[in-house]
This record gives sequence, structure tokens and C-alpha cells, in this order.
Amino acid sequence: MFDPACGSGNFLVIAYIQMREIEAEIIQRRRDDDKKSWIKLANFYGIEIKDFAVEIARLALLIAEFQCDVRMIGQQEARSLVLPLKKTGQITCGNALRLDWLQVCPPAKPVEHQRKDLFDDVPEQVEVDFDAVEPETYICGNPPFTGAREQSISQKEDLRQAMSGFAGVNSLDYVCGWVWKAVKFGRDTESSSAFVATNSLCQGQSIPLFWGSILGDAEIFFAYLTFKWQNNATNNAAVHCVIVGLARSFRGKKLIFDSDTSTEVANISPYLTNNKNVIVRKTPVPLDERPELVSGNQAIDGGHLILSKMEMHNIIAASPNARVFFRPLYGADDFVQNVPRYCIWVKEEEVFLAAQIPEFQNRFDLVREYRRNAGEVASSLVHVPFRFRYVHEAKNVTLVVPRTTTDRREYIPIGLLLASAITTDAVQVIYDPENYILSVLSSKLHMRWIKAVAGRLKSDPRWHGAAVYVTRCLVGKRRK
Repeated sequence: MFDPACGSGNFLVIAYIQMREIEAEIIQRRRDDDKKSWIKLANFYGIEIKDFAVEIARLALLIAEFQCDVRMIGQQEARSLVLPLKKTGQITCGNALRLDWLQVCPPAKPVEHQRKDLFDDVPEQVEVDFDAVEPETYICGNPPFTGAREQSISQKEDLRQAMSGFAGVNSLDYVCGWVWKAVKFGRDTESSSAFVATNSLCQGQSIPLFWGSILGDAEIFFAYLTFKWQNNATNNAAVHCVIVGLARSFRGKKLIFDSDTSTEVANISPYLTNNKNVIVRKTPVPLDERPELVSGNQAIDGGHLILSKMEMHNIIAASPNARVFFRPLYGADDFVQNVPRYCIWVKEEEVFLAAQIPEFQNRFDLVREYRRNAGEVASSLVHVPFRFRYVHEAKNVTLVVPRTTTDRREYIPIGLLLASAITTDAVQVIYDPENYILSVLSSKLHMRWIKAVAGRLKSDPRWHGAAVYVTRCLVGKRRK
């Protein structure tokens, strides 16, 4: 057993205890007098980056062995076996994405001589040398849950080193490094692996960027669909996870688990569905004549150009001429709840008039100061503090699609806004579309498509135009 993200050893300890229980059942059924265990701690490997956790993992395995001996062999016998302390789990302290796993957990080889007294009912049984590694290696683990946007500079570099040759590494979850190294390990040793990961591993952009490159080297032989995982820590946020099992080639039953049920399937796609390995890839522009879909307007204003209804009325009360410079503003929540905020919307030729309003000039100064210190993109907008980064407007109507919707909805809350309304980049929009576009995107069929291929925020579908509106489907190919 090999856990390349073992922490304090929980997965290894559980695996050891479960294997001892299976072994005890075999011994009982065979009515063996010798209850000595053949399962050795030396066959349990791990990698952990924190040295204190490494020592905890080693100790936890020793305690697990002693407790199993007490339960299955007897207290007196267990005490006689516990001292002197012998070799425990082989836990390596280091960065799993930078270590060579074949050096940490060498390929296992069986001993080629016969031993018929071990399993009399199986002729010519190959003996396993239990003082060395076992002839099969199983990788399991719960690698760090760190999304592409939350990774540190060093974590980004970890991924680049572990996944050299992959395009789009900067957009992948941290866990992808572990999965890819396990696939390579399995390719060299014929071992199988299974990881707990956030469900984003099998959604949205991860499919073409990651799975499209590895499906030739491994196949999914079991999957546990999205479930909520949380512990008892204070203010613990539930994480939505999946479990994915991978093997170089698998000839047994492939299973998809969902809650307490399992379904045998012919193939498990990277979307964790009973389907061929079809991959939905985004395209930069539509392949047909459908209208272009864009993000709403990005402010980068420090909040100074966006106001509540009350703030707007206060400014108009002090300066009635300000009324013409306000426009209703809709983000995702504003649109779904039909309660807009308001924004200051000034065109180039109107700047002089707008600057005569004291509150506007004050806010323009605040925007200018904010943008000076808010990064490269923001600093490029210092000279236009009166407007958003982008200036998009419709001639007649704007079709609005919130980026995220709840999994409980049967339909996406899509709708139309009059041309006077401004949208934020929390929504995606089509300006002045034909009516049929609204009916297609608001259909139940489209909702099924989104739930099948789009990314998710926890369990809620994320509507991303490049992933669900402008796409093409390809069959996954072997990585070269």
C-alpha cells in the first residue's frame, strides 16, 4: 500500500486494519491454529511533506498493528510481539510532486518458487516474499484540495515539474499532479490507484486539459460520484468530492457508486458517466452562425463606481443633474432576484459635465488611486477613472446568463434586459440576439447538457460559455 499524500497516516492505518480483518476471517474459515499475520508494516509506504506528521504516521501504524494483534491473536501474544519495536511503515518526508515515486516505493517483484502448504487448494501457488514488498502495489490517497486560483507560486512550480509537457498546467487543480504521477507509476509497474479529490477534477476545463492527455495511459475502473465531505472542525466548510480509481488496463467489472448504490458499466468516462471517452473542448469562436457570447462589464473600480439605490438617490438629491449618468447594474444575484444596483456610466464626450458633480469627481479620484495600486491591468486604466474596464452596451436588449445556478433548478434563470441596463462580469451576455437563442438556452435540454459537461461551484453548475455554448466533442486520445 502506498499513499503519496499520507499526512498522519489515516488512509494507511485504515487499509492495514481492513486487511487484517479480512486475513482474520480467512484464518477463521480455514481453522488455522497459527494466527500469525502475514501482513507486514514494511509493505506500507507513504510520502508526507511535514516531518512531524511523518513520525505520527509511523507511530499510528505501530499502534494499529498492536491493536489488531490484541483483537485477533490475543492480548498476551500481542504484548510479546510489540517489543522490541521493529520496522514500521516506510514513510518518506518530502514533496511528493518532486520525488521519484519509484525510488520511494520500488516496483514489487514476486519470489518465483512454490509453496503448497500456504494455500493447499490452489496448485502451484507463487509464494509472496513477505519480508520484501508485495508483488502488487495499490496507491491510495487524499491529496491537497487546492484549486488553480488558490495555488501559491511554489505549488504552481510543483505542478510544472510534475507535469512537464502538459498544456494549461496553470489552470489545473493541485491534485492533478498526484493523479498524473500515479498514472505514470502504474504505467511502469502495472499498479492501480484511487484518489479522493474535489469534484472539479472531473468537470469543466479539467476534462480537455487533463483527462484528454492521460486516457491512453490509464482507464477509470471505478468512480464514486459527488458527495459532501466535512469534519468536526469549527467553521469547517464542506468540500464536494469524488473518488476515482485508475488502472493501466482493467478486465474486471467497472462500477459507478452513488450514495449506497452501485452500477456496473461498460466504460466510465472522465465525466464519471457510463459513456465512451468523449471530451467536450471549447473553441475560441462559434463554429456556426450563432451570435458571440461575452462576459459582462468588468469594473476594476474598488467599488467606487457602483452604488446602492439609496446612495444613488442621495447623490441625485444633492445634484439633480447626476440622474442622467446612472444606469441599473445587474450581476448574477441582482438579476436572479430582480433587484438591481446602480452604476455611474459616463461616456468619453460626457466626462467634463460629469466631473462638475462633486460626488462624481470625488469617486473618480478614488478610482484613480485604487487602480494605481491594483496590478498591471488596473494601472492601465488610471487615465479613464470615470468608466469600467470594458464598455459593452446593447442596442435593444441584452440576453443574460448567470455564471452559477443552483443544482436544484430545472432551468437556468436566463432572461432579457433592456438596453439601458449594464451587466457585470458575474454574468455572460449576448447583445441583441435573435429570439430563438433565448428559447434554446433556457430549455431543459440545455440544462441537462450543462449538468453533464460544465464545471461546478461545490455542487452547483457553472455556466461557462466556452465550455457549454461554443464547444466541439472529441474522443480522448493517447498522450504522446
